[in-house]
Amino acid sequence: MPAAIAFECEVSERGIADFIKALSRYQRETQRDMRSALRSVTIDLIRSLRARTRRSRKFIDRMEISKSYLPPKWIKRGHSGRPLRRMQLMRWGNGTNWLDHRYVYGGEYVRGPKGGQRVRPFSEAQMRREAQRNYGQIRNWGLAKKSWGWFMKSLFHASMQDENPKALIKPGMVDGGIQEFREVLPDGTVDRMAPVRCDIDIVNRLEYIRKAMPPGVFAIAVQKATNLINHKINAGLKSRRFGT
Repeated sequence: MPAAIAFECEVSERGIADFIKALSRYQRETQRDMRSALRSVTIDLIRSLRARTRRSRKFIDRMEISKSYLPPKWIKRGHSGRPLRRMQLMRWGNGTNWLDHRYVYGGEYVRGPKGGQRVRPFSEAQMRREAQRNYGQIRNWGLAKKSWGWFMKSLFHASMQDENPKALIKPGMVDGGIQEFREVLPDGTVDRMAPVRCDIDIVNRLEYIRKAMPPGVFAIAVQKATNLINHKINAGLKSRRFGT
């Protein structure tokens, strides 16, 4: 049974043809059904995409943090406290950038030249480090990789380690399913002798998924999956695992 493959991404016709050819070869030479071939190569494809998806940093870059000159720049606490300096952090979310203003310990009180107290500020680099450590966490780091892991868990019940539990898959972000059925005859009955057809849909709507992946990654992933299923066929035939 030929496989109907559709990619809404940058994959050449030759790449799709080679992919389908590998599936047909799997069915023919291993004497297994097309659905087992399709499931196997889909898993390989998702793993390839996940492996090539970049993981974001856990913290924003220190170059995205600087002193803020909005008033008040300093908050001076009492004798037992420490002076706080306003810092600004460049943040991103919901398709836009904004400045997040936070206070960090910016110095220490020392005796002034005429008595009393004055503030001896820390270096800007030190204040940047503290702002990064306390307020610069990227909540959804690893979400792009995790979006591919969702398919492994949802469709194939495969275990995929997710390193950031705070990165949440929201409704509508990813979608997919597996449908298995036999062809319907003209009289409306199901042909019980026909092979079972397997349709697998994979949709990733994460808004920055393409930015998290290098150019041409889809074509590379399809080629890697094609090569892998051919390798599995060759290894199986060599060890005589397939056939009767």
